[in-house]
Amino acid sequence: MNEAAFRALGRKDRVLAVKRDGEFLGTRVFGGYHVHLYRMPGFFAEVWMRIGIGTVDFAEVVTDQDILLEYVPDLDLRP
Repeated sequence: MNEAAFRALGRKDRVLAVKRDGEFLGTRVFGGYHVHLYRMPGFFAEVWMRIGIGTVDFAEVVTDQDILLEYVPDLDLRP
């Protein structure tokens, strides 16, 4: 699945795609969320889960390198 196809999906299907095709890279905490980063074929995606509830509110493409570097400062940024 490429980035455009991922963006065209609804939240539930994005989460399923990440579980199927993604490689887990790390977690950060932002606000009231655990935000999990995954390497997808050709791009990166974050899955936002509410702390204490475990529901997924967002599954989004990440392109901002500053956000990616919050996970691991020496992360290989090639998708």
